[in-house]
Amino acid sequence: VYVDSTFLGEFRQPQATPVSSKAEFAIPLEGIISLGRALELNLPKLIGKEVAIRAEGNVKVGKAGVFVSKDIKYAGKHTLDERLIKNPAAAGLLN
Repeated sequence: VYVDSTFLGEFRQPQATPVSSKAEFAIPLEGIISLGRALELNLPKLIGKEVAIRAEGNVKVGKAGVFVSKDIKYAGKHTLDERLIKNPAAAGLLN
């Protein structure tokens, strides 16, 4: 995951996420950002501002024991919520 071209680190799905057919869904991810990266980004200065988010990787999806791996390439602009620093789960990042 990248924020404004700064590599944050690797993020992983902590547990399986059940999804109904044809349902809209979100997949929670967890990761650790080093203190050096956090300082480099100066997160408090970015709160409330629009930043470029980019994610690359893959996801394994399946049903009834049959799984396939799909590539993920995402890029978009998002406004960082102040709850990101105080409570990541409240910012919608862990739920």
